[in-house]
Amino acid sequence: MNHCHSFNSWLVRVRIITLFLGGLIAFVLPVHAETLQDLECQHRVTINSWLSTDHSATSTNINTGQANSGFASTISETTSSTLKNAAKPVAIGEQVILYIEIATDRWLTAGTQIGLFEVDNAIVLRRKNLATNFTRRKNGETWTHQRWEITLYPQKSGLFVIPPIAVTLQVSASTNNNVRGTLLTQPHRFSAALPSPYLTEDTPWVAGEDVTLTQSWSQKEEAPLVVGDAIERTITLTGKNTSAMLFPILTPANTPQAQLYTAPETLSDSQNRGEYTAKRIDSYTYIVQHNGTITLPPVRLQWWDTQTQQLVTLKAPGAEWHIRHTPTSFLKTYWLHLLISLFSIVLMIWIVIRTVNKYRNQPLPSHFAFLLAIKRQQWPFANLLLYRKLHKHQHRYLLSRAEQNEQVMPATKENLNLQETQASNQWHKTVMQWQTALYSTVPTPPSSQQGWRLWHGIKQPVRRLWSWRIPAALPQLKKRFPHTTPMAKSALSSTSEFATKTIKNAPRNTEHNNNNDVSN
Repeated sequence: MNHCHSFNSWLVRVRIITLFLGGLIAFVLPVHAETLQDLECQHRVTINSWLSTDHSATSTNINTGQANSGFASTISETTSSTLKNAAKPVAIGEQVILYIEIATDRWLTAGTQIGLFEVDNAIVLRRKNLATNFTRRKNGETWTHQRWEITLYPQKSGLFVIPPIAVTLQVSASTNNNVRGTLLTQPHRFSAALPSPYLTEDTPWVAGEDVTLTQSWSQKEEAPLVVGDAIERTITLTGKNTSAMLFPILTPANTPQAQLYTAPETLSDSQNRGEYTAKRIDSYTYIVQHNGTITLPPVRLQWWDTQTQQLVTLKAPGAEWHIRHTPTSFLKTYWLHLLISLFSIVLMIWIVIRTVNKYRNQPLPSHFAFLLAIKRQQWPFANLLLYRKLHKHQHRYLLSRAEQNEQVMPATKENLNLQETQASNQWHKTVMQWQTALYSTVPTPPSSQQGWRLWHGIKQPVRRLWSWRIPAALPQLKKRFPHTTPMAKSALSSTSEFATKTIKNAPRNTEHNNNNDVSN
């Protein structure tokens, strides 16, 4: 009996020890296994990432919550796909979104932290500060998902590599404790290039969707403007899936008729339901400097549409105004011309006053006196002035013997004789009409045209060095008759030519006698 009682006591003790050790093992082992890496190995916490340009990775990730298999195959497929280059390079400046998604069958108990990283020759922005939280059912269990978005904008052509990114998160364990740790995303890469041969890296252009270029003016084109007025020009550039910091500076060309002042630009980025919108506002002020027509040039921008994969030219048209002078601007612009004009007027007034004072007690110039005599019809005084001019210029006393200098035809022997004859006949005709009207008993006054014709016909003899004249054959006759008329000169010239031919044809022994006879 005692033996059985001792055996039962020993069995109870063994059971108690076994239960104690089992409870201890059950308590110690789960605490040791509940780390974030262990939960990841148990497929209770997953991390996944993909690019917006990688369509295979995106589709794989979307179907993750609906698949019946584990997450291990999904992660391996995503990793292999993201390490491959994109089939088609993105455009320089085109938006590339990196998606990071974490999931757990428990729940997140603290904020998630995304580690900072850099990509050479690319701009990295976290434009969406809050994550997208949602749940999915998998194998009858509810999984909590959290998705983050990071935007990248390549700035040069080439290959871009995104390194693994550290993601720190905290989840609840099965023991109702919080497990905190860091997981790494898989690396990614993509390439960028110029989308069109018409673009260069130095050309101002932008890549995006629904890009618009608008402008507004502070002055209407039909508004009257004067020098010194201001014209404000506001240019607004908006686009989707891009950033305002990537918009180029749209500085319009300057014009010499206005001074251009540029105000600081206004940049703004916003997002609504996953759609990013950028806006840039530039303000310019033109101060009109000169009058006339001022033309402000248009503004053009090249836009690569990432949706249609086409190059579009955006244009903000220019405008034109007519500017008037103010009194101040007129003096400022034409002060030199006004000064010269004023000086010229003063000089002319001084010359007129000095001339009037000079000829107040002195006779007027002959030309001006003849003009007054003709205008006042003082014909005897006009005739006196004609004779004075004839005596002064040619030392002659008869108008009919005035020497004429007009020459129209070429200076040949025949032309000179014919021209002198015609001029002499016309001159004698005018003199005869003038003297007939002046001394006739019939009251018919001379005409002013006749008087001016006689006045301008009396000139100083001109010695033409370039004209060719026949030397006088009988110079003794010219000395004895210096006032021979042109008709007589022509006759004497013919006689001298005949005498010259006769002398040349005569015998040598009679040459001296013939010359004496002709001279006599």
